[in-house]
Amino acid sequence: MLLGSCISEGLEAELLTGLASVLMLLSRNERSWLSPPTSIPKTPTTPASTRSARSHALYKLWGCLDKAMYLSSTRAAIESLIRSAFFDSSVPCDLLGASFSGIREALSSADEFDPQRALHAIINRRPHLSPLWAAEICMDPDTLSHEVLGCLPPICLPAALWTGTMQSFLQVAYRSDEPAEPEAKLLRAREFQIAYFCQPSIPVPETPAPPFGETILNNVSREVETHMAHEHMTRSWQMYWTTKSGAKKPATAQYVLELVEARMEKDVADYNFDEE
Repeated sequence: MLLGSCISEGLEAELLTGLASVLMLLSRNERSWLSPPTSIPKTPTTPASTRSARSHALYKLWGCLDKAMYLSSTRAAIESLIRSAFFDSSVPCDLLGASFSGIREALSSADEFDPQRALHAIINRRPHLSPLWAAEICMDPDTLSHEVLGCLPPICLPAALWTGTMQSFLQVAYRSDEPAEPEAKLLRAREFQIAYFCQPSIPVPETPAPPFGETILNNVSREVETHMAHEHMTRSWQMYWTTKSGAKKPATAQYVLELVEARMEKDVADYNFDEE
């Protein structure tokens, strides 16, 4: 009802930005003193067909924001979503610095971070994260520039799976471009994935980018060699309530994930955030 009323009055952007800002305040215990980065006329000026298409897109964004409400009390989860906007599964860890430099240049105007340009990029690249980015720009664009482009983004796999956001190479099935002797070598990215899924003691890696290169099978551990043919990946997810006794009770149905495949690039890809 609230969304429908705001659509009829032309207040869609303000509504989504305002609600996302509330999520930020809940997770950070801070208060915003900045004006929203976007505004539109109170009286809609677009044709009915355009408003209908926009309404459909906004309802999808509303659903994404509704999922983010579950994460509002966990700052790390919200931060991981915001800062995963430029995750590229094809860029290995040895090229991550160069990749960040290219992104920083693409989002800058006159050698300074341009919030509006950044928001435009997110709307085109990761639409479901645009309300969170709009709220972040509204609250503290300087901190956003430093955190997103100045250091590695945090990783929260539960938040990533819950919202359908790619955050880590652990969510990607990597394939080698080398056609010869696939049994003799193993991608380092696959090696770490297998080790992570088969050994609970291994933590989530701090870098979202995959390890680069390959290794011969004689160098891998026995656990990795044993599970190589099993194609271990995250294939589904489900939410649980944890009771005081420690028991877990299903809170949602089980959802199957769509498998994402990628190959690592040897050179950094060019970033172009301009409209086609």
